[in-house]
Amino acid sequence: MWGHTSYTDRTYDVLTSSKFKGYIMKLTEFPEFDCVDGFSGGPIINGDSQCIVVFHAVMKDAKSGYAICLEDIRAFLATALENTGFVVHNCNNSIYILTTAHVVDTMYKEGVHQVSAQDLNTTFLLGVIGTHHEARLKEINSGQDVSQLLRSYCDAQVVAVDTQRDLLLLEPTGPLCLQDENGVFVRCAADHLVVPMAKDDDSLLQGWTPHRVNSTIWGHASYTDRTYDVLTSSNFKGYIMKLTEFPKFDCTDGFSGGPVINRNSQCIAVFHAVMKDAKSGYAICLEDIRAFLATTLENLPTDEYEEEDEDEDEDGGDDDE
Repeated sequence: MWGHTSYTDRTYDVLTSSKFKGYIMKLTEFPEFDCVDGFSGGPIINGDSQCIVVFHAVMKDAKSGYAICLEDIRAFLATALENTGFVVHNCNNSIYILTTAHVVDTMYKEGVHQVSAQDLNTTFLLGVIGTHHEARLKEINSGQDVSQLLRSYCDAQVVAVDTQRDLLLLEPTGPLCLQDENGVFVRCAADHLVVPMAKDDDSLLQGWTPHRVNSTIWGHASYTDRTYDVLTSSNFKGYIMKLTEFPKFDCTDGFSGGPVINRNSQCIAVFHAVMKDAKSGYAICLEDIRAFLATTLENLPTDEYEEEDEDEDEDGGDDDE
């Protein structure tokens, strides 16, 4: 259906007195889009094949079609189901990205942890974007606000998940790509280095919070074997992993799944969350990470996983989200 916009910032209250759902988004008006049921959620695209709005509904009182404005769509995509992740293994041109499982915590709760990788791949559309892609976007769109950049994610699938320990392993289903000046996707030629596992107290938390790629916080571990029950009485998800306590990691949303690394660029923990009651940040301990990866990577249909030598001095890799 073809049409054009007549107004771009309608609010719900000026269109109808029936506001039973409490919608607050701004709407773009399309007089020609007086369409039947079933169009809701459809993309409205411009001549450059870019989505400008998402169709909401026909307002019977106004006799026009209305779509959710791009500003609200961008704001939602900037925060919805977003985590930091990092490469822990590569094999046969594939990379494997570790993050936290609570990015999909609508699928489990205490006593209900029978969630498989297949369940998640069926329910969610998963994607990753790397720091190289983000840097490239800024380069070819210099002068444009970072929050306004249109990001394209590479498809990914869940390889393994342990919801009780809040760990999830992703594999991109194709090569990570960058956009060139013409918007054409080309394979990313940069190396995506593995962050090896180690144990150390000197620590730096790296994360990808909305619009703030490569955010970092320095701190140190004050305790390495906290259990969930001593931190909060609200363990509705039934987590059983041990947590490492970082008093200075009182950070914003988006750091979950980020690697806590030592001065040798080795991963010592994976950030879980800030506990409001304890006013500290907590990360999944190395013991639980090693157990998860050993089981998972050994069962991959690729070369057998071999852990990195803890004493080997290697550079860490870039985050992937």
